[in-house]
Amino acid sequence: VAGAYGRTITISAQLKRKTDSANLANQTLTYKVDGVVIGQSTTNSVGKALLSYKIDENLTPGTHTLDVVFAGSTAYNASTGSSTLTAMQATTRLTGVSVSGKPGATVTFVGKLKRTTDDKLLNGRTITFLVDGVSVGTAVTDANGTTSFAYTIPTTTTVGTHTLDYNFAGDAYYLASASSGLQLTVN
Repeated sequence: VAGAYGRTITISAQLKRKTDSANLANQTLTYKVDGVVIGQSTTNSVGKALLSYKIDENLTPGTHTLDVVFAGSTAYNASTGSSTLTAMQATTRLTGVSVSGKPGATVTFVGKLKRTTDDKLLNGRTITFLVDGVSVGTAVTDANGTTSFAYTIPTTTTVGTHTLDYNFAGDAYYLASASSGLQLTVN
């Protein structure tokens, strides 16, 4: 199974008796990722069990061992089925606001970064701010996914509208994103 960060996936398991492939109902299965228990579920009347699991940043990017363990009972021996679970990069959305000011004034660029799989706000990510395509600085998102950067408009800046871009370059957990259509209006 595979999924992006923030996505809830369903892990499915089937428990059958080895001798005749009969489905085993009402048996508890334990699910582990890299040896760490992530949950339990009980098989239904046809021996099938499902577990919902949300992929979050506590799981490193890439492929992990997924084990489904039946501990056994007085009637049946223990068994384990193994597979893989792949944690993939999630898409992000970066938003911002247009600003205006006079040459020499300080304005504040404010942006917000979230992953699109579940709208979780992302902290600790670096945002780059560009005016007319030129990087003017960076800032890191806080616990609310918000970043702000104080920018002093150079006194030599021409009056009028200038493009304002906020960029997140992406990382091992999240894909890149950028704001669009923002403006710095110098008046």
